[in-house]
Amino acid sequence: EIFKSKLKYFLFLLLGFFLSLSLPPYNYIVLGFIIFPFILYLLKLNEQRNPRTFFIYGFLFSFGYFISSLYWISYSLNFDPEVAILKPFAILVLPFALSVFYGLGFFIFRSYFKFNFFFVLNFSILIALTEYIRSFITGFSWNLFVYALSEQLASIQILSIIGTFSLNFFAIFIFSFP
Repeated sequence: EIFKSKLKYFLFLLLGFFLSLSLPPYNYIVLGFIIFPFILYLLKLNEQRNPRTFFIYGFLFSFGYFISSLYWISYSLNFDPEVAILKPFAILVLPFALSVFYGLGFFIFRSYFKFNFFFVLNFSILIALTEYIRSFITGFSWNLFVYALSEQLASIQILSIIGTFSLNFFAIFIFSFP
């Protein structure tokens, strides 16, 4: 019953926070295999909800992810007192702005796709496309989900052939598949 209560909003925020631990310097890659399927499970449980609710899910998930993985930007603002005023921007506004893209991705996912056989594939394509569009529009391609593979040298050798964003799609798909 917890998944149908108001706690699910907090749960999406926490899932994003914990997924950030899959990135360097922690590299707990196994979290991707736990969190992405759990997100898909929660979305499936709530498939009857309206698309605006899915926007909130995507927004909260990515806000938790970005607020816990972009902390280092605020540290770089400690060295010059003249730019210290930008700290709130780095800590809150940047993750907020980046999270809007994922909220829209989840909104589109709920609006146009069915929870059928291709559920995982459609989700993976849409989230990978969301990350590509976010990177293209903002010029900020940091913290793609594929960066969880940065310690796996064998897996990143394919980058020269398919590129970062294609490997990002495959990473999301493989994480989501279980």
